[in-house]
Amino acid sequence: MKNLLYGLLLLFSGALLFTACSDDDDHHHSDNNEVTILIQSPTDGQTFSMEEAESIDIQITFEATEENHDIEVVLYAHGDSANKIIDWDAHDHDPLIEFNATVDLSSFEAGTEFHLKTKSCVNHSCNDYEEKEITFTIE
Repeated sequence: MKNLLYGLLLLFSGALLFTACSDDDDHHHSDNNEVTILIQSPTDGQTFSMEEAESIDIQITFEATEENHDIEVVLYAHGDSANKIIDWDAHDHDPLIEFNATVDLSSFEAGTEFHLKTKSCVNHSCNDYEEKEITFTIE
């Protein structure tokens, strides 16, 4: 009997916990959330010397009028999207999120073009999102 009571208590606590978690995900905000993605560095079409390629700063700002949701940052060499140099995902509700990283691309051949892609969901379902992509080269 005692085990049955403990089992029921555990089951009830678990159900309450999962209900509370889903309530946390149901944020009540207007449908007017707007997200702006600003890639400060590098700039689209920028060319870096092989010496500069040893330390390239990636600086991106995600700014929302209400809150951010799922955010993605991906960096890869042209023609090799499966080999991601940066593959960063975050779920954060702050209205301002900054991504900063320094990468060493000097092991790639001169003339390599890189793609920097970003995505930020406007809402939890991610049926509306902002994307931005730039390319840059090392020579």
